[in-house]
Amino acid sequence: TIAAYLYGEELSTIKLPFANYFKGEQKCIVNTNELNKLVAAQLYSSSKILSIKPERLEFPFNQGQHKRLPIKFRGTVKPADSYHLARITFSPDSVMVYSSQQTLDSLQNVVTEPVNILDFNDTISQKIRIESIKGSKIVPNEVRMTLYPDILVEATINVPITPINVPEGMVMRTFPSQIQVNYIIGAARYHKISQKNFMV
Repeated sequence: TIAAYLYGEELSTIKLPFANYFKGEQKCIVNTNELNKLVAAQLYSSSKILSIKPERLEFPFNQGQHKRLPIKFRGTVKPADSYHLARITFSPDSVMVYSSQQTLDSLQNVVTEPVNILDFNDTISQKIRIESIKGSKIVPNEVRMTLYPDILVEATINVPITPINVPEGMVMRTFPSQIQVNYIIGAARYHKISQKNFMV
């Protein structure tokens, strides 16, 4: 029997008529008994099926419902000492999710598979998979993630003191009229900071 399978005709692909298994829900199920019949029909009469794995086939489907969703990072990102994560980008920045309307209505975003990236001080770009959603298809299911670290610098700025809740007709003067503020910021934003960004 083994020789017959080795040198005989190849077993053909098992075809499942959709109409036979569609029950009006968002999934189709083919149980063990039906799988046994479909496989046995291709075997010689002297062959016996001992087991089939998986014991049943279950696959979701929909009638075209879809929704474009943004990507949210899940994991741990920790740049090297004296650096911070300036920004993170995904390309593409969103994916299309095909699922039941009920599932789509419950989703606000998709998340990446967990990833940990530590102790880096230069731009990192790598492919990362989108975490699967049961009963759904995600296109594409893999995107390119780019991390942009930036070195931290210490800066100082003089900020005027602004009185608030001063009664009408009165003037409040402070001595000194301004104070020195020390702060730490990414080098890329250093020249974008001014007195307008602070209030004392």
